[in-house]
Amino acid sequence: MGPLTRQLLELLPRLVELLRADEDEFWSTKVEDCRERIAAGDFGGVEQFLGLCGGMGSLNDRSLSNATAHREFEGLLSRGYDLARAIQRDQ
Repeated sequence: MGPLTRQLLELLPRLVELLRADEDEFWSTKVEDCRERIAAGDFGGVEQFLGLCGGMGSLNDRSLSNATAHREFEGLLSRGYDLARAIQRDQ
């Protein structure tokens, strides 16, 4: 497992935590599934995470009710997306 993958694995639990704090089990479960797959060495988890981030009705459209939490969420999601894209390019 490379350093980018480790960084992504360190970031994803905080995304899950923020979503759960906002009572969003749908998205938190999906992000947690990605993390579990990536941790198991399944590259499909990276692809799955990227899929969650794009298009209408995606995780990018999610707005958290707390403004401070939302800013953190957006920053983490952006960083996670960048890491996942870099991992994808390295494959």
